[in-house]
Amino acid sequence: MNDKFKKLFALAQKDKDFTMFAGDDVKMGSVSPYGIPTGMAECDLYLGRKGGFPAAKIIEMYGKQMCGKTTAALQAGAEVQKRGGLVIFIDTEQSYTPQRARELGCVPEDIFKHEATTIEEVFKIFVHYMGEIDVKSKRKSKTGLLDDFDAPVLFIVDSITGVPTIADAQGDIDASDRPGFEAKQIKRGLKKINPMLSLLDCKPSVIFINHAIAKIGGFGKQTDSGGGMGIKFFSTIRIEFTHMGNLTNPDTKERFGQKIKVLIEKLKGGHLQFPTFFLELRNEGGFDKYESLKLAMIASGMAIRPAGARVVTILKDTPHETQVNQTDFREWVDEKGYDEVYRNWRRWCIAEGVLDPWGSE
Repeated sequence: MNDKFKKLFALAQKDKDFTMFAGDDVKMGSVSPYGIPTGMAECDLYLGRKGGFPAAKIIEMYGKQMCGKTTAALQAGAEVQKRGGLVIFIDTEQSYTPQRARELGCVPEDIFKHEATTIEEVFKIFVHYMGEIDVKSKRKSKTGLLDDFDAPVLFIVDSITGVPTIADAQGDIDASDRPGFEAKQIKRGLKKINPMLSLLDCKPSVIFINHAIAKIGGFGKQTDSGGGMGIKFFSTIRIEFTHMGNLTNPDTKERFGQKIKVLIEKLKGGHLQFPTFFLELRNEGGFDKYESLKLAMIASGMAIRPAGARVVTILKDTPHETQVNQTDFREWVDEKGYDEVYRNWRRWCIAEGVLDPWGSE
């Protein structure tokens, strides 16, 4: 660090009246302590140079019904649990089932599940875990359950617009509501929890699942997420899921999944492009992580698959090239271990400058 910066850094730490800083919370050159893999290597690759969901950030997943939003969130939750972390699921639609969570790799017994009946109750659950902040001192004024927790934490809200406000819940069904009141309540809640995410040692991430709604009139995109503009402003990442067709067995014509288009619509700190890619959502097992890993290895340059070829050439797996038939790729990964192949791919991406390391790597 430059001597000028060191001197200024020392003064900033000592000056308790300079409320822009919070004493010893000031850090130079700090990086996100960890990342949360999405469970889909291709999605990790396209989520900017960090590869995965960043710590202490808000992520919005939205789309129409039955297009994999909850599945994607739970697969990310499974990755958190693999790393000794905690998953807190706030269920507003009674959509959570332990059987589905186990099928996607989670340990349902270790998931903290809450049911909320109003928007205000959703954010009270956040405050219960994270505490509150004093605006003037920029320090915590109320403690939370996660104060001494130092492992990754992921909140999943399914869904943020699935419940009414208290005023709507207590009013008559034919009462005229105030325009935009639901959106204002969501924005107030986000303003309350957003500063807390970076103050906690565990740096929790939050996934808000949302619904796609039709826009009335206008040009361009005809769907967007509900809940007003607040969640769009506060989100670091916004991902849209769209159903693009069914996956069927060519012999029996039986449907075994669907093809999902994934559009990364917002990515702070990333490129200005809007990455679009396709994932296979299976009826059993969720998104196909093997197919996603294969396509991520090809897109990053670790593997080559010439057009029309049935063989994938893995360039950096061993000192010599390895050729794997596409139909045998799953068996090849299982033989080596999926987690080990994923780590090798990530290490290769970091070494080649495709991805940046997290603070813990």
